[in-house]
Amino acid sequence: ATAFRYHTLAGLMLAAAALIALALNWDEVDLGDVFLFLGFAGFSMAASHELASAAIVFAVVATLNAQAWYARSFRQTYSIETSDLVFSRGVRVMTLVWNTHLWWVRSGQDGAGPDVPAGLNDFGRRVVRRMNELGMLVDVSHAGERSFFDALEASSAPVIASHSGCKALRDHPRNLTDEQLRELGRAGGVVGIVFCTAFLSAAAREEDARRVGSPEYEALAVPNETETWLRRSAFLQREAAPMDASVVIDHIVHAVEVAGVEHIGIGSDYDGIQRTPRGLEHAGCYGYLT
Repeated sequence: ATAFRYHTLAGLMLAAAALIALALNWDEVDLGDVFLFLGFAGFSMAASHELASAAIVFAVVATLNAQAWYARSFRQTYSIETSDLVFSRGVRVMTLVWNTHLWWVRSGQDGAGPDVPAGLNDFGRRVVRRMNELGMLVDVSHAGERSFFDALEASSAPVIASHSGCKALRDHPRNLTDEQLRELGRAGGVVGIVFCTAFLSAAAREEDARRVGSPEYEALAVPNETETWLRRSAFLQREAAPMDASVVIDHIVHAVEVAGVEHIGIGSDYDGIQRTPRGLEHAGCYGYLT
């Protein structure tokens, strides 16, 4: 009985501490933390037979409220005002999503959970419209196909796909279908053809996979992640069977035929790829493409 009284007393003290903190620091206390403390208090009091049923219900409700508040707080970190903030600091183009899905936009990768929209949700469309108002370019590379079309529909200005290839030539989730290319051109947008060998050629992707799985590649790891990336990139550039720059030209020509020459650019992605096509090792090689 004494133990049960201690549990009840501990629960009441936790609840009191949470409520006092809330009263004294209303503007600074995270309500998620308050609800979580109340949940702990309820579970502690549940050890008392006299209060068990009511305490368990209280604890579950408080814990669920904590979870909901944390989720709400997380969403609030992605506010429309964030667009204004980054614009004020010089950002003039924003890729809507990378390889990981967001709660307001689906990427082109697999693995989206039930909370990820099929494309853009209402908040995502508001982000696009706010970017239009600010004069910030909307970049749809990395976006899923539905997200791509939702962005085109929501945007009042042309959008870009800054670094993508042609799916008709290489079936890869980072590439655009002919329908996407046509609609991008009709909307006045531009696609920058990427230089990533794995996106442009299935054979190059197989070669990359073979080299990446080698003991030599693994042995290049060092504590500094950037240095590891650079060492491994140099290894792939040196040891992997090269992919000729003509493959890039094939993608450029196809995109021109589908979308129109005025809607095609160069989207190298030098800062994000581990090896380059032969003949396009750096920006000074762009003349090869002309």
